[in-house]
Amino acid sequence: MTNTALVVGGTGPTGPHVVNGLIERGYQVTILHSGRHESDLVPSQVNHLHTDAFDVTQVARTLHGASFDLVVSMYGRLRDLAALFEGRCQRFISVGGAPVYRGFGWPAANLPVGMPILLAQGLEREIELVSLPWVLARPAWPWGEATHHHRVLSTELLRSELGYRDVLGVEKALPATARWLADHPVERGSVTEAGLQDAFDYQAEDRLMDAWHKALIELGPVAEAADHGWVDRYAHTSVDAKLGIDRGRARLKKDRTARWAAQAAQAESNSIISA
Repeated sequence: MTNTALVVGGTGPTGPHVVNGLIERGYQVTILHSGRHESDLVPSQVNHLHTDAFDVTQVARTLHGASFDLVVSMYGRLRDLAALFEGRCQRFISVGGAPVYRGFGWPAANLPVGMPILLAQGLEREIELVSLPWVLARPAWPWGEATHHHRVLSTELLRSELGYRDVLGVEKALPATARWLADHPVERGSVTEAGLQDAFDYQAEDRLMDAWHKALIELGPVAEAADHGWVDRYAHTSVDAKLGIDRGRARLKKDRTARWAAQAAQAESNSIISA
């Protein structure tokens, strides 16, 4: 008797690989997803159920009471789906992920401040980090969050109960991934690219960054004029503290002036090149 498997999701960047892995292991596979896009990596013998995986009522209505030997939940609202499939499958596996290595949630945890960017090491390239207000950083919206909330994530149960171990640490894994992606680029206009939600429109990103740099240059003198000589409220308790603050303010002002001058020169250079 053939084992049956339901994959919730299945058409994103990793879903087709799970689907094909199950087929190779002899499973009869059904995928449940929104139907907004399909993947050419999913074989034709796979049955498709289209519904809203975030609405457990719609999921239950779509399944018509069906049960499965295995359910792999990669999409939707996990807490509702887990309860729905209780008693309706022999095994229930949830697959998820979050970028939580040091510096993601708290940039100040690292020195220099920020999240380690290891991908450039694998490609032997230098990268420039450009910080924009959330409302303007449209190309980054698929990869960021507009709000902050608590996160408590741990792989301890996987390690202690299932014996999970990383094949490579993050310092080696990210550069290796970057090299593999560079050697196997995603086909432009493909379903895989659509699933990544990244248009790879570098020209549009360059225009956005140039406009932001220009705005920063124009705002520089306005910001300086609004600086009324703030002094730490505890500075009067220590002459050394006051001197340190004054030196720090002078150095910061000098650094800002130099940075604005460099940005102005770069903007002028970009304008000449574009012309």
